[in-house]
Amino acid sequence: MALLMTLVSHLTVGAAAVRADQPAHRFDASGVVALLDVMDAVAAAHPDFPAKEAELGRLPEGEREAAFDRAREVNEASGEVRAAIRALLATPTYQIYFRRFTNVTAEEVSDLLLDLPYRQRRAPGQIGVTLYELVRKRGLVRSALDRLLAEADADRVYETARAFAPVWKGELPTLHLIYDSNAGSFVAEGVPFFNVFTGIDLETLSASADDSLVPEAEETMAHELQHVLAEPTLYPEPEVERSWQQDWIDQLTRGLVGEGVANLCSPPSGGIKAVYEDPEVLAALVERYDHLMRALLAGRITEDEVRAWYRENYFEVATGLLRSHLAKRHSGEELEAAVRSAMRYRPDVEHALGWWMVSRIWQRDPSPAVVAGLLEDPFSVYRLYNETLGDGDDDLRFAPDLVRQLTGADP
Repeated sequence: MALLMTLVSHLTVGAAAVRADQPAHRFDASGVVALLDVMDAVAAAHPDFPAKEAELGRLPEGEREAAFDRAREVNEASGEVRAAIRALLATPTYQIYFRRFTNVTAEEVSDLLLDLPYRQRRAPGQIGVTLYELVRKRGLVRSALDRLLAEADADRVYETARAFAPVWKGELPTLHLIYDSNAGSFVAEGVPFFNVFTGIDLETLSASADDSLVPEAEETMAHELQHVLAEPTLYPEPEVERSWQQDWIDQLTRGLVGEGVANLCSPPSGGIKAVYEDPEVLAALVERYDHLMRALLAGRITEDEVRAWYRENYFEVATGLLRSHLAKRHSGEELEAAVRSAMRYRPDVEHALGWWMVSRIWQRDPSPAVVAGLLEDPFSVYRLYNETLGDGDDDLRFAPDLVRQLTGADP
């Protein structure tokens, strides 16, 4: 957090000037509150829960399923449960969510909720398991949410995001909170979302006086908000028609800059920082990115092959690089356990290489002009990054001829 405050201190003059003529910054937690209200309504409809759960678990499978069906009938007959589900699905948070994540529908979520508190079904993103567990720990989650809302500094979140989007003009958007295992924190339809399920340790927040958790959550909130504020500058409408190869070059370059600058709001630390700044990981990413860019520029690759490259960037390749990084300190089953534990920060091009490149540029010159320059001219990232490297950094450098070609490919 100290590093974040140091970074922001260079830019807060412009951010503070905006606050006087902007509406009050606020968080919208209505989606999470409505979900907890559903949990309370379900629990109230089954007053013998959870004591009855052990009894049901001892029944033969057929009798147990019949008991689950009867419990669902109770929910379907409960005006309170049905009303709570309708209220949840009607929140702006969930309306946007279902348009953004089409692998699950409002009808499917309603069906999962009606099966509570005893039955859990398979569903995308382990949603069924998450809801099944939430009805059991709803008090803990509500307590943690209350603390988060009481302690989170909305002004600091908005000032941080605004500082790293110095060319933003317009009304600042509301930041929505959600509780979901199907996604992390994200942006959809110009709205930033902070996922309290993945973005903060709720059990520790509820049970301890640990004062580091809320500031860490604020950084993630600022990261997602910054994406929204930077988007009009970083992703303008193209002025000329482009080939599909130029589209990919453009989108990959803007992705590098977008994640790199957003991560200035939430600088990696601990294990994330270690893997994102591992020279061997970075050299492998630079080499792989170099090969793709050259193939795109020369027309030696099909669009299907680029899509496969992009999928592998997030999954197989990123996981392999993470395993190689962790293998320096672990082996055998301990290594596999470490990989499973660290999967959420496996190093892909946008997040790991983007952070490395942008943070190097920022450390050399932490000024609003540098941030604005990267957002307005993202292709400058290659040249500016190369300028930060020393004589012993050849494995991390983009070849000068490639930089010239990429700059020429900038539409």
